[in-house]
Amino acid sequence: MTLRAAVKLADTNEAPLTVLDVVPAVPRLRAAADVERLRFVTLARSLGLGLDDIRDILGLRDRGEAPCGYFRGVLDRQVDAVAERINQGGLVR
Repeated sequence: MTLRAAVKLADTNEAPLTVLDVVPAVPRLRAAADVERLRFVTLARSLGLGLDDIRDILGLRDRGEAPCGYFRGVLDRQVDAVAERINQGGLVR
């Protein structure tokens, strides 16, 4: 199947499509922007960000606002929380 046929079948625009194996046995076509968004969510979750913070960051970006300051603040809170856990546990940095 050609890309054009896949796009027509998916009833979407001709945005670049890529295969994303959400479930290994079921590859799905996703727009490149969707893949980038999923990568960000995965990265943010791996850094310990909650879903509310991730939603806020994506909302800022979707509205065309730079989320950098907000994101930096969230990460600073994460660093402070980890440092507090280290101090409470008596662990050495």
